[in-house]
Amino acid sequence: MPDKMPLQSYVWDLNNPNVPDLVLNAPSSITNISYNQKLSDQIGGGCYNGLIAIWDVKRGKEPIMVSPVEKSHSDPISHLTWLFSRAGTELVTTSTDGNVCWWDTRKFTDGPIDKLELKEEFVNPDGKKYERSVGGTVLEFNQDSANKILIGTEQGYILTASKRAKKSVEILSKYGLESGRHLGPVYAINRSIPNSRYFLSVGDWSAKVFKFFFIYIRKMSIFS
Repeated sequence: MPDKMPLQSYVWDLNNPNVPDLVLNAPSSITNISYNQKLSDQIGGGCYNGLIAIWDVKRGKEPIMVSPVEKSHSDPISHLTWLFSRAGTELVTTSTDGNVCWWDTRKFTDGPIDKLELKEEFVNPDGKKYERSVGGTVLEFNQDSANKILIGTEQGYILTASKRAKKSVEILSKYGLESGRHLGPVYAINRSIPNSRYFLSVGDWSAKVFKFFFIYIRKMSIFS
């Protein structure tokens, strides 16, 4: 991270676009930030140094809680999303460090309540197989998808993971391993609102439409 990089982020009022409504101070530059859909006064932010900070807009510009350094990501957080839980206290983060972490703000100082390590099998030129870490780039969670979450990777394919109460995280599906993977990192995933069986991914100058449990069904070039 460059020296003297600004650490502030801003909350804006659309009726007053000239001055921010609130300045948020962070322990490191924020790379991804999101409002809590249920507890609307809370904002969660992922930082360049791998920490997660939570703000309450009613309590000022300083974070009300920050994840412990030794239990946080070791790379910049590439995406943070809140889950539609009953208490509104759960969120998920991913990073290029190869981890997807589930958090509960009621137990923030204890670290993630669950973690998924993203790995893939790699074959050396001499034929030896080993596992290597896969960086996470983007998350997509839909209220209709229950406990399932889509994870985009630096390697261009997409995973579906499931997190059920009192059970470990498991990977259900992998999209793009055999056909349809992006040639670079996946930068965005968006599920269809009228038909949640379909989702769109963006990367390598193209957008691709997938159907759950099937390979991709259409490719669209973004640039001619």
